[in-house]
Amino acid sequence: MIQFDSLDKGFCGTYQGCTVVYTQQDFDNLWDMNYAPMQRPKPTVDFSKEMVLAAYTGPSGLWSNSGIEIYQVNDVGSALEALFRPSADSSPVPFVDRINAYHLVKVPCSDAEVTFLFESMRIKPWQSRR
Repeated sequence: MIQFDSLDKGFCGTYQGCTVVYTQQDFDNLWDMNYAPMQRPKPTVDFSKEMVLAAYTGPSGLWSNSGIEIYQVNDVGSALEALFRPSADSSPVPFVDRINAYHLVKVPCSDAEVTFLFESMRIKPWQSRR
């Protein structure tokens, strides 16, 4: 199991699916598009040592009205697996048919391929290589 730090989680954002962020420029772009309008402070990431894993439900999410959490990251040899699920500590959001929940975590840099798993469903990130 790999140690990770939670950077931010909640609702909003425009991305769907999952992504891996390897550079400050890509992180700045992701943050400015999704979180700057909410005036959320940008977390600090040292991209010489760390990378960001981001999971999103998307507006037509995997489930409705619930947050998500990346709860475990595993090193499985030549790959990393990020496991995510509905967030145990989130309450349903009223009056919203489908929401875009997200969770961002930082992990130590790795050249390994990253796969995200929601229960038994394997999800390839849209940006998986540097």
